[in-house]
Amino acid sequence: MLRALNQLIIRISSSGWLFLATVVLAFGSLAALLQIGQRFPAVAGGAEPFDLQNALTAGQVLEQLPLYTEAAYRQYYLFTAIDYLFPLAAGLFQAAIATFCLRYAWPRAYAAITARQLLPLLLLATLFDWCENIAAITAITAWPDTTATMAGALVAAKKLKLGFLGAAQGVTLLLLAAAVVRWVMRRLGR
Repeated sequence: MLRALNQLIIRISSSGWLFLATVVLAFGSLAALLQIGQRFPAVAGGAEPFDLQNALTAGQVLEQLPLYTEAAYRQYYLFTAIDYLFPLAAGLFQAAIATFCLRYAWPRAYAAITARQLLPLLLLATLFDWCENIAAITAITAWPDTTATMAGALVAAKKLKLGFLGAAQGVTLLLLAAAVVRWVMRRLGR
């Protein structure tokens, strides 16, 4: 599985068409999520979907669930279905940028990292986003029997997702900045 994911990231980073397809999937699914997110408060007592509340606490999960209407349940199910595609496409988009920059700026490091199949580490946020989705759906469908443990699992997955997302974005931005500097230096002949 890791080998296939590693190879997929390499292929996307090497193909303009695959990269473009990934961009379209990432930003198209994001647009769909944001549209649902805009409609959601009207059917959920003013609350946004849990996925869009980055400062969410377990207590807030338990406070918001009683406000959900049947329409909120339907919209959340659709939101979650799309939210399995979005983090994967967005993660692949970001990993492809990082991989391209790494290959361009540090070919030896690129060879070592790809040989060890470490590129999928950039997708850990995707894994925890999926865990967050599972926890959210579990909490929603269990209502009114949702427990503090379920709500806590949702919040923990969210925090892990945000932490790994921040780390992957930081690595990608550093690699991008370094690749740009390297490109400029080569252009200037230094």
